[in-house]
Amino acid sequence: DQETANSLHQLVAGNGKKAKSSKLPTADDVAFWTEPAMEGWLQSQGEHIKSWRKRWFVLKDGFLFRFMNGSVTESTKARGVVDLSKVQDVAQAAKPTGRQFSFMLKTASGGSVCYLCENETDLVMWMSAVNREVEKIVKKLAGVEDDPPFKAPSKSSSKATSSAAAGSQPAAPSEWMRQLERNFDNLNTTSAPMQADAPRRNG
Repeated sequence: DQETANSLHQLVAGNGKKAKSSKLPTADDVAFWTEPAMEGWLQSQGEHIKSWRKRWFVLKDGFLFRFMNGSVTESTKARGVVDLSKVQDVAQAAKPTGRQFSFMLKTASGGSVCYLCENETDLVMWMSAVNREVEKIVKKLAGVEDDPPFKAPSKSSSKATSSAAAGSQPAAPSEWMRQLERNFDNLNTTSAPMQADAPRRNG
C-alpha cells in the first residue's frame, strides 16, 4: 500500500538514484512466454502437499510461474504462480527437506514453498535469480532505479554456461536490503497478515 511504499522510500533515501515509483504488475500483466529472467526444470513441494513434482518454472517480473512442460506459449495456462512481492526470505532448504540442492521461499505470513534443483550449479543460479527479482521489487517500491536487466539463460536448461558460475554463491543482499526486510517485518506486525501465493494443487 501507499504507506508501505512511503516508509520504504524514506528508509532507502541516499542509497541509490531516486526515480518515480511505479505500480507493481499483476501476474496477468506478465508476458511469461518471452524473455524470462530464468526458466528450467525444478521439483516443487508445497507447504501441505509434501510430494515432489517436477514442473517447468518461468521467472519473470516478480513472479515464478509453474507449467506442466517447457512448451510455453502465449496461450499456455500456468498451473501455479508465486508472487515474489509476498516473499520475505529465500534460503537453502537442505535441512528441512533432506535434499541437498533445495531452496525455500518463505512469506511474511509464515507460508513456504520448497524447490529442488538437479545440482549445485542450478541451485546457485535459481537462488541468485530469485533474489534479484525480489530486490527489483523492493527497489521499485522504494522509488530507486533498477540495475541493468539480467540476461536469461538458455531455455533448454538452467545450468551454468561457464565454470565461473559453478563456483559462485547466491547473491548476498546489501545492507540497505536487509534494512528494508526488517522494515517489512515491522510493518507486518501492525498490518493484516499476507497470504502465501503457493502453487496450486492441480497439476
